[in-house]
Amino acid sequence: MAQMLTKKEQKLLARKERKEQIQRSNELFKKGLTAYKNAKTKAGYTEAAEFYTLAISLRNNNARYFFARANCFRMMVRFS
Repeated sequence: MAQMLTKKEQKLLARKERKEQIQRSNELFKKGLTAYKNAKTKAGYTEAAEFYTLAISLRNNNARYFFARANCFRMMVRFS
């Protein structure tokens, strides 16, 4: 049978999950940075933008993620 969590346990669990979510978004952002630095074609910038989009989906209050993705879109236009 499932055991009920106390409010304190629920808060600790939520805090732990949020911390993991932030770490994951940072990892995706770093992958996006790497892809952006190595990009030489439109496909490379598209890959970087996809990493940034995933990071944004996990942490949509980080302006750096949006700015980085916008730079990818700017570079993709140059290859069009």
